[in-house]
Amino acid sequence: MFSGDAVYQLVPLDTQKAQPLKAFQKSFGLFALYEIEHCLVCATSLQMRGLSNLRLPDGFKAVSQTEINATLASAQHIIRC
Repeated sequence: MFSGDAVYQLVPLDTQKAQPLKAFQKSFGLFALYEIEHCLVCATSLQMRGLSNLRLPDGFKAVSQTEINATLASAQHIIRC
């Protein structure tokens, strides 16, 4: 789940400009190795940061806080970073 400022990790980096940010997007392809099945993104967090129109990576879904809470309540394993 990506919420709060973590949604900035979903913004593609401009490789032409020097930016002090790491390109986390390259690691998203490894999620399957860790059996990460669902990647949820807080729609409110996107909206509050002006990223509502952001094209999310394949397998990622923008959802409401209610759906995030329901997913957390039913999850068997949660990894927080």
